[in-house]
Amino acid sequence: MGARKTAALLAALALVAGCGGAESASGSSGSSVLIENRLEPLTPGGAPTTTSAGTTTRPAGPTAASTTTVTPAPTEPAVPTPSDAQAVSFYRRLVLVEPSFASKTPESQVSRARNVCATILAGATEAQLLESVLDRFSTPTVPRLTTSQGAVVLGIIRSGGWCG
Repeated sequence: MGARKTAALLAALALVAGCGGAESASGSSGSSVLIENRLEPLTPGGAPTTTSAGTTTRPAGPTAASTTTVTPAPTEPAVPTPSDAQAVSFYRRLVLVEPSFASKTPESQVSRARNVCATILAGATEAQLLESVLDRFSTPTVPRLTTSQGAVVLGIIRSGGWCG
């Protein structure tokens, strides 16, 4: 944001907060801005000025002292997405493990597989991965998978060529 826009925004905020129109250091009424708990005259363009009392004011706006550096939070690795061909292959193989998977859309099953893939990439143990598959792929219309079915689904996800 430019210095003029910053100055105008701060002046507007000062007016809203009830600080506008106050007596300035020179004794005249005009726009003012609160800087470091002091009411200072606001000048066009935000240039530093010297008041009749001999004090120098800084432009209204960010200064080097008030600048804050924001460090982005670390991000998790992106979860891979299978290509269309890989997604179709995954879905076909999944339905062979449990025919009731055909009642779900391929997109929903790929979404579940991507969730399991995220767990794989996070370094979960085999027991955690198997439990993840059993939880994610069991729905009201699909009965809870057996442990051996869950292991096969986990193998399909791993061998699909798209998860890590």
